[in-house]
Amino acid sequence: MKEKEKPEKTHYTDEELQEFKEIILKRLEQAKETYEMYMGIITHKGDNTDEDTAPVYKGFDDDPIEITREEATRLAQRQKKIYQ
Repeated sequence: MKEKEKPEKTHYTDEELQEFKEIILKRLEQAKETYEMYMGIITHKGDNTDEDTAPVYKGFDDDPIEITREEATRLAQRQKKIYQ
């Protein structure tokens, strides 16, 4: 039985490694900014609606703002996993 050939390891130069690091750090920062944006949506940051004082006569699933917040919560959790 033949031994499996191990793939040759790729060695990167210091410049290439630095470039990879910069790309990764940039994407992590973008993920964190996106997370913070979603958290702003969830916590009503910058929200000028009257939904916290207006009478509520509709069902939970009828509110398009609530659906947006549900989606934002899901997406925020996903973004948080990326940068942690």
